Amino acid sequence: MRTEDDEASITSTVVGHIATVTISNSQRRNAFTFRMLAQISEVFQQLDQAPEVRVIVIEGAGDAAFAVGDDISEFASLRSTTADEARYMECALAAFNAPATCSKPVIAAISGYCLGGGMQLAAACDIRICGEDARFAVPASKLGVGYPMEGIARFVNLVGAANTSRILLAGDMFDSAEMARAGFVTELVPAGQAKPAARAYAANLAERAPLTVRALKRSIAACASGDADQLSPALALIEQCPRSADFIEGRNAFMQKRKAAFTGS
Repeated sequence: MRTEDDEASITSTVVGHIATVTISNSQRRNAFTFRMLAQISEVFQQLDQAPEVRVIVIEGAGDAAFAVGDDISEFASLRSTTADEARYMECALAAFNAPATCSKPVIAAISGYCLGGGMQLAAACDIRICGEDARFAVPASKLGVGYPMEGIARFVNLVGAANTSRILLAGDMFDSAEMARAGFVTELVPAGQAKPAARAYAANLAERAPLTVRALKRSIAACASGDADQLSPALALIEQCPRSADFIEGRNAFMQKRKAAFTGS
């Protein structure tokens, strides 16, 4: 017999050069259990190391929600002491940072509710493709929890201080059009189309030169953060590109008016 814990999981599938990560907790609108948070970090580490994977799509199971944040029913047992809270937050932050620290581009396909930690996870992705039915909120101020500084910094970088204040302070719900105007939503599509649109975008991106895409992701993150320590690694990746076989292939394909067949080498 399958238990509720069996149903709550993070799974991944790989087809060609595209990996799909699925958040699944049907009993609680894809809320994150502590076990699922640990799985997110593990899955992204595995996919980052998989040479065949060039692009990652992350989505929620079903259409009702991308993810509604942490499973509040676990708070009393898992976050009741200072030590427990530190352990929980260490695991949660590693999970919510996983798309950003992954060297490969990550696309969030968002349908339905995207709340709390679900919104923080989506913010760490490179691209957010959202259906018109998507709804967003970070209800930390309604729960009395301390919102992590890393999450606040990511929102400020993404949508600015004023929009971050509007999203976080009252914890109110926003529709996808409001989040598109704020700059959180990269692409807005009709309801029910977020997943196919994300897969189409991923298929297009998977045809690009992997080394260049990796260098671009690292460089964009360095520029956005203003962290000088990130500049040298980004520059090193940029310098690899013109010495690669893909550079020669891209140049030849352009001259021969054909599609390039990049290998990531």
